[in-house]
Amino acid sequence: MAASASADPSASSTLAIITKCSGKDRLRFEKRHPVGSLARRHHQPRPHGDDNDSAERMLATGEVRHGHNATTSEEWFRSTVKGFPAVSVSSRSKICLVSICSVLNATQPQQNVEVAAIVDEDTPTSVLEGYGRLGVRIIDLSGVAFPSYFNNRTANDPDVERNFTAFRRRTPLPPGASTRKATLLGYPHFSSLPDSFYKLFVWNLTEYKRVFYFDPDTLARRNVTEAYLRYEPFAAQIHPRQGPMHSLQAGMMVLQPSRRDFEHLHTMWQSGDYPYPDGMRRGDVSYGDDDQMLLAHALFRKRLLSTPLHRFALCDNDKRGSAHCDPAKVPMFHKWPIWEHERIETLWDAAQNGRCTGNRALLEWRPTSTTAGPSTRAFATAPSGEAATEIQSPPPSLADENERLRRENKELRQQLLHVVALTATPTVLPTDAKAKVGSGQ
Repeated sequence: MAASASADPSASSTLAIITKCSGKDRLRFEKRHPVGSLARRHHQPRPHGDDNDSAERMLATGEVRHGHNATTSEEWFRSTVKGFPAVSVSSRSKICLVSICSVLNATQPQQNVEVAAIVDEDTPTSVLEGYGRLGVRIIDLSGVAFPSYFNNRTANDPDVERNFTAFRRRTPLPPGASTRKATLLGYPHFSSLPDSFYKLFVWNLTEYKRVFYFDPDTLARRNVTEAYLRYEPFAAQIHPRQGPMHSLQAGMMVLQPSRRDFEHLHTMWQSGDYPYPDGMRRGDVSYGDDDQMLLAHALFRKRLLSTPLHRFALCDNDKRGSAHCDPAKVPMFHKWPIWEHERIETLWDAAQNGRCTGNRALLEWRPTSTTAGPSTRAFATAPSGEAATEIQSPPPSLADENERLRRENKELRQQLLHVVALTATPTVLPTDAKAKVGSGQ
């Protein structure tokens, strides 16, 4: 059955699979929110897609890290290297649509599971149209107010980055000091990922009893409803104590929406009542703040959530293969492995045609390339949620059928692109529901 993704939040869905897609990086945030806590916000229309045509092309060579060039899952897994080489994608549209398409394909959501995406004024129009074609509920957070200290990095010193070393010498900041205290002293604050704080608003979607949230840099291989919504909330990948407290990987998590929990988290964010990033305190201004420091402080130090904490099984969020899990045991890749590039292209075609559920080419997907050598094996997508089955090289007839379907998808896309652009109207929250999600500003 196709995803049940009604725009009506009062629908009977009790479970939800939610992602986000925003182009709000550090530079774009500063264009909309001029530096200084009293600066006036400047709203601009959403760009139609990405900035240039080349952004839609995948860099098939991939982003090779850790000094190795494994191109197959077996080659990487047989090595002792932790951290698989990841596909590098320059297109925000491609990242967001391939990820949601992989979830729809692997999960085939039933009527009681709603699929939704958080967007804002910086989400490319091409993504909104894609979500409309796929029946994804859109949760618009364009009106969310960021804290007054947020990205206020030059409020007291126009050359703060250049003079930061001297500034820290004059004004020492003890470890563990709050973000509020640091910014009041004149320390800079910014985030390379301002949209990461949108995750806090998932706790305010109280029409759902349980939510699986995932970042868009993920790729589902198995039924995520069975793989993740089986966890009792709150659940995420929690790493043992690193420094003053445990660390949290918030790119994938299972939570129970709660108005009480949302208000606590939102107040903490708005007031800056969480530790100032230690890297910034030491003078590193390359990355900045993100949601994980706030969430870790709320969960492990203040224990603000009304639900107990549960830890994911190690392979349920093995980001970039850092735990060296067997790829066959990973239900959802966090970062895209280089050996998945053919399936990513198939998902990309399907997403543009609105055919991510019930798509035979995806349900029976096998790699057709032989460039990796005769030892390459494939892992079949398992829409029923069962463990992916390891198979030998695909029979030629199935490969030919997949190729034919891909050609048909491309031809159909060319015929329908201009029609979709005119007719695909993304679903949006009603005014009262939108106010509910963005409340507490």
